[in-house]
Amino acid sequence: MRILAFDTSLQACSAAVLSAEGPSAAMCEPMERGHAERLLPMIAEVMARAGLGFADLDRIAVTVGPGTFTGVRVGIAAAQGLRLATGHAVVGATSLQAMAAGLGDDWLGHTIAAVADARKDQLYVQVFAGSALAPLTMPLLLDASEAARQAEAGRPVVAIGTGTAAFLAAAARIGLEAVAGPAKPYPEARHLAELAPHLGVLDPVRPLYLRPPDAKPQASGLLSKAKMP
Repeated sequence: MRILAFDTSLQACSAAVLSAEGPSAAMCEPMERGHAERLLPMIAEVMARAGLGFADLDRIAVTVGPGTFTGVRVGIAAAQGLRLATGHAVVGATSLQAMAAGLGDDWLGHTIAAVADARKDQLYVQVFAGSALAPLTMPLLLDASEAARQAEAGRPVVAIGTGTAAFLAAAARIGLEAVAGPAKPYPEARHLAELAPHLGVLDPVRPLYLRPPDAKPQASGLLSKAKMP
């Protein structure tokens, strides 16, 4: 199976191509902004490195969120466009699941807490059983104390992501054994590509937002309820 995977949900932009023989090409660049400008050139580069055309692919994989509003929207829009252009199925994982996949097999006896800083003293968190990356929770938007309580599963916990420091501090307050993992604090497309053969098809391809966007239209630009049909 030949898979194109990409992620723009958090503090990086990444793309990868995976074939039956293993990773063919992968790129990952940390960035706070600029995902929209970087993603398509990066996709073109990894496809060229892999020596493939879009017709050669079997499926496309994308992270659906949670993450920044703009970043998630960029990845979803690219996946929707490629599906329309190629007819290939699109599969998806949460950004937190893709992040957890970066730990590999060294933490099988642990519970994995993927935690991303969502700002406003909140974390995006999803908890997994390390043995098979089986989700133990849905992606959630919680404060650090509530996030740490999600991981109370009778096993040691490894936390990864930009919210790790806040999570570990909260874990210590409730007596939860937890350590920081060595994985990068953002998803990478190469790990998403490895998950892709086991992911369900997205139809339609929709983003996962756990909070509304910060930017809101001005009140003067809104239609009054009386004018709406």
